[in-house]
Amino acid sequence: MKEHKFLVKEMDNQIVSLEKIHRLQIQDEALFLASRIAQHPRNKATGELRERFIDILLKGIKRCLNSRDKYQKELDKHEYFLRRAVVEYEQLVKENTDHSSRSFWLRQIDNELKDAFFELVSFVKLRMQVEYDDFVSCVHDAKRVKDYSKILDQIDARVHGKFKEKLAVDVEEIAFVASKLTGIPASWFCTKPEERYMRVQERLKKRVFGQNDAIDVIFEALTKPKAAKKGLSSRRQLGLFLFAGPNCSGKAELAKAIANELYDNNDNDNHLIHFDMGNYTELESIKHFFDSLAALVKKRPYSVVLFDKIEKANSSILNLLLKILKTDFNRKATRGIAAFDLTNTLIIMTSDLNDEQVYEVMLTATYGRVNEVTGSLFKPSLLKLLDKLVVIDLAVPLLDTTRLLLREWACEETKRRNNDSKAVIVCPSTSALVHIASNAARKYGQNGEGLKRWMDQRVIFPMMSKMIVEDDGVAGNITVYIDLIEEIGELSFNLKRN
Repeated sequence: MKEHKFLVKEMDNQIVSLEKIHRLQIQDEALFLASRIAQHPRNKATGELRERFIDILLKGIKRCLNSRDKYQKELDKHEYFLRRAVVEYEQLVKENTDHSSRSFWLRQIDNELKDAFFELVSFVKLRMQVEYDDFVSCVHDAKRVKDYSKILDQIDARVHGKFKEKLAVDVEEIAFVASKLTGIPASWFCTKPEERYMRVQERLKKRVFGQNDAIDVIFEALTKPKAAKKGLSSRRQLGLFLFAGPNCSGKAELAKAIANELYDNNDNDNHLIHFDMGNYTELESIKHFFDSLAALVKKRPYSVVLFDKIEKANSSILNLLLKILKTDFNRKATRGIAAFDLTNTLIIMTSDLNDEQVYEVMLTATYGRVNEVTGSLFKPSLLKLLDKLVVIDLAVPLLDTTRLLLREWACEETKRRNNDSKAVIVCPSTSALVHIASNAARKYGQNGEGLKRWMDQRVIFPMMSKMIVEDDGVAGNITVYIDLIEEIGELSFNLKRN
């Protein structure tokens, strides 16, 4: 810290000059972080120390002055989640059905409405130039009577384009610059690990449906002080987990979501290193496996490393991997295997189980007791290494998975149309969801993979894609309503703009 303060003090005249030229203030925390990054060993920038320091400040100033675009994206995101919840809630209220799924989703979306409302109002207070008390009074009246459409009207009338001018470069701006220079996630510069894990845990529960218990187990293990284990390196990776459960229960999807949230990934796969261990069944593939692992970890040292379906891997490959994980997290090249450093990674392994095996493994996960079935499934050397064995059960009904897949598709379409500033929302009726889920299960069984395959084949995704493409260039947000024409047993698709 002393060397960081010394550099800031030494550059005081240049800092004051930058503040006068650009008519803004650079906060002390931002200055100290800029000094730290200028001297960071992972900093890819070249040049003399003072030049690197000033360059970081200039990048932070530029980002601060261009904050309007960033705020607009944040506002669009908050408004999208509120708009989607409004549309889905109104659709469910209109339906005349006593299906249990409708009752469940009415409660679920009512909670989503409250969360989206709170986050949007908080954002308006922080970032927008608006008569806040008057705005809040109006939208709270609308919320009280559940007239959420009025809230969206108020946003359009009072908020859009009225961003506060940012007058200070804060630590978040410099952290973003630091992330670009070092490859370290920006949030890692701004928050302590315990606080960061807590935020990631909360976001994952909103993002990943039906796996709250598994998420709690994972983050309890991450935040718990790690006791020294005999024979293990003191320099360990962030965590080592085994996700065990039925095929297509969402194990790999949960690992991807953790990578996106933990490493500030924004729904890209840049921080997920995925190995399908079914590709490494032969002993001859051992060098290729470890060379690939070394290369990918070197390129992306801040990542979730996913070893998917470890039961399919050649036993010699798995034994050597476990030996490396036990003693050589920051290892040098040995025995023809390239060097790699896993200390900033989170390692997740997955294994597919049948129903009987799930029950037996659940006993191990709950009570820490290795029974006969669990001992035959997993090597004792693996179980000793784990921070936690996590059972991922098939907890999400196919009907709910159908709605979630439609939501996922709509989010991807919204991102694709980002330059048009249009939101795409898909609103299925309960009868349409039942039709899709039951037909998919009849053909491919009760699993999410078969459901998505059926939706792809039966032109649900292709049909909606065609409708959206044909609507390109037309102003307004888009909602696609899906319903079931019961007389003929076919789905109908109705596109509306608002």
